[in-house]
Amino acid sequence: MLGFVSLLGPPNHGRIIDVPAIQLGHVWCSNSLRGLARGWVLVRKIISLVLGTVLVISGVYGLLYLLFFTVNPVRILYFLIPGGLLAIGIVILWEDLAELLRRR
Repeated sequence: MLGFVSLLGPPNHGRIIDVPAIQLGHVWCSNSLRGLARGWVLVRKIISLVLGTVLVISGVYGLLYLLFFTVNPVRILYFLIPGGLLAIGIVILWEDLAELLRRR
């Protein structure tokens, strides 16, 4: 969607300058910022992939620790925390990787 972004001129002049803008997602960016916005999308995708991977690894580590390295019986409630981390990590990775494979 094409629109216009109003920028104020120099402080002493007080005039308004209209420059073409393109809507990217929920943010209005001028044409010069379009490449920068695409870069931020890539950074957000990398952060999401790292977060999903860390959650999966921590969930698996927590479940294995509870299964093999605890001496006393463990309540089922304690398995919900690493199990929840594992499930959230799998959902995040599933969403990111499915979107990545749909693009290609």
